[in-house]
Amino acid sequence: RKEAGAKAALVSYADEVEDTLEAADQLAQQGIPCDVYKLVQIWPLPQELVADLESYSLILMAEECVVRGGIGEHLEAAMRQ
Repeated sequence: RKEAGAKAALVSYADEVEDTLEAADQLAQQGIPCDVYKLVQIWPLPQELVADLESYSLILMAEECVVRGGIGEHLEAAMRQ
């Protein structure tokens, strides 16, 4: 989901997507537009996604996993390459 003027992206997958969309709605009500990305493939991460996310000032990953070794960590590593 894309919002006009968004400088932040919220990324999620599976059961966390609904919560992520709700968070984006709450942020929009406070004047903070965010784009929301739903991952449909988590490995390997789609290169198009990595390229799209490079334009954001802030990227938040919502997932129910461990701190180390989660999808967010893999996304960060892909963006640093």
